[in-house]
Amino acid sequence: MMLSYSQYISNWHKVFEDYIQCTLGFIAKQMTFSDLPEEGKLRLNTLKLLLEDQDVQDVRDDLSNGIASDLTLEKTEIIYNEIASFFIDITSNDDKVKSMMKECAKMYEHYQKEVTRLQMRLLKNKDSNLY
Repeated sequence: MMLSYSQYISNWHKVFEDYIQCTLGFIAKQMTFSDLPEEGKLRLNTLKLLLEDQDVQDVRDDLSNGIASDLTLEKTEIIYNEIASFFIDITSNDDKVKSMMKECAKMYEHYQKEVTRLQMRLLKNKDSNLY
């Protein structure tokens, strides 16, 4: 059974919410460690602020209302790239490795955005042909 456009958006919304909540849970857990350096706490707070940003709320609102515009896709790509960049920064000390990993993450997220755009177009066409 193929997904309808609205089911696709609903699933996307659930995955987005789960990802944001999982990342916020990670931050909360890390903040409980007493030996976390001050720089680490600042980085975690920066990521938390990103996840509480208006763009994240805009994506949540769009998806919960069944809207997936190009702007929604662009914002999602930026949010995911920011999260990936954060984790890359804390896992490597080598600037060349960081740069390469960030480029790979950007290419992957861009690819995901384009695949999502294509899937939505196909589902819209499928749904419109049913009626």
